[in-house]
Amino acid sequence: MCAPAIAAEGNLVESRTVESSYEDPLKGRAVFAEKGCIRCHSVLGEGGTLGPDLTWLGKGRNIYELIGLFWSHSSKMIELMKEKKAPYPTFSPAEMESLLTYLYALSYFDEAGDYSEGERLFHDKGCIKCHSVGDRGGSIAPALDGYANLVSPAYLTQAVWNHGAKMAAKMAELNVERPKLRSNEIAHLIASPKDEWVVLSRIQKAANISLQLILSNQHDPS
Repeated sequence: MCAPAIAAEGNLVESRTVESSYEDPLKGRAVFAEKGCIRCHSVLGEGGTLGPDLTWLGKGRNIYELIGLFWSHSSKMIELMKEKKAPYPTFSPAEMESLLTYLYALSYFDEAGDYSEGERLFHDKGCIKCHSVGDRGGSIAPALDGYANLVSPAYLTQAVWNHGAKMAAKMAELNVERPKLRSNEIAHLIASPKDEWVVLSRIQKAANISLQLILSNQHDPS
């Protein structure tokens, strides 16, 4: 997918095409940390408190509304950065695309499911007959330990879709009734026993090193 872009240098305005890929939102999480956004803004309560939490910034808004928000609040942000002697970040088109993709991806998450309920469903829905988590479950199908670390529902949907035909054939072969998943049951199934918000643990891992560096620099007296 390609998108038009305008590059300005002095009085020269050049129109060019930027390849738009909308890749892994984790890249946007890294941009959020590396560009210093996290010093003022938080996501799910993690980060600075000078600016608003951006968890639901993309929810119900299109790209032009986001651009409008950036424009409307930029003057205030610039003044605050000057006051705090914080560097003004600039973004390449790819970096801004990653950041916007990340902010949009966050809007697809709701509160995490209940781990205990997920454990019950894993047994009651028959998932445990073919799949395992930890050292419990079957070995016919892949272990599902890593799925709680997926950053975006897109990846989970992809996995379910791409393997759907093979799973259906195997269930028919084993005479296993195909389970129906309703309401928030998927969220329960992928919930973590440690996290109130599963998404927080997923998105935090990709930028863990960057976050540690930024936070350590903030407290470095030199």
